[in-house]
Amino acid sequence: MFTISAGLLAGFIHVLIGPDHLAALAPMAADQRHRAWITGFRWGIGHSSGVLLIGTLVLIFREIIPVDLISTYSERVVGVVLIAIGIWALRKTMNQHVHTHPHSHDGKDHVHIHIHTSVPKHRHTHAALAVGALHGLAGSSHIFGILPALALPSFTLAVGYITAFGLGTVLGMVLFSSLIGKLSTHFSSSTLFLYKGFMTTCAIAAILIGGYWLMG
Repeated sequence: MFTISAGLLAGFIHVLIGPDHLAALAPMAADQRHRAWITGFRWGIGHSSGVLLIGTLVLIFREIIPVDLISTYSERVVGVVLIAIGIWALRKTMNQHVHTHPHSHDGKDHVHIHIHTSVPKHRHTHAALAVGALHGLAGSSHIFGILPALALPSFTLAVGYITAFGLGTVLGMVLFSSLIGKLSTHFSSSTLFLYKGFMTTCAIAAILIGGYWLMG
């Protein structure tokens, strides 16, 4: 139980203190709004799969698998992906406009405000899954998710720790994406200026952090 609890806590903390994780997920979660938690869930599953894959390989072939080399190249790819996500979010933001739907209810006139974009809206199921998996192979994932597992006395405990780490990752990203989705929904129901400002902030954060990873 201690091993499982430690893995859950490490995975939960790991994703929430990683600015690259949050920057990658925020634009996609903000775009989904009411379905943002699904984006976080998919990202978490992808991240967990990446960590579980490299963790299992290291446990079996610990003298052969070049973890540091894989992490280094993955970090560069993550930087490119973050910049791409930021550019995509900026493009969507610039093509958004307000559309109103007046109607009457109980003898009173109401106006519903909806934000639309001329850029086709895509579900980010595969994108979130792929970006999460890439993050699982890069950065400090192997430090939190793999190295503690190597110190455990049995293969079963090691796999249990890595699996719990993955579950903690999923929980953390579902929580974060749900929060971003609620903020995005709130801003989108207020004014286009607030919503665009929120999306632009998420996009710029992704581009800056992606650039930092490329230069690191």
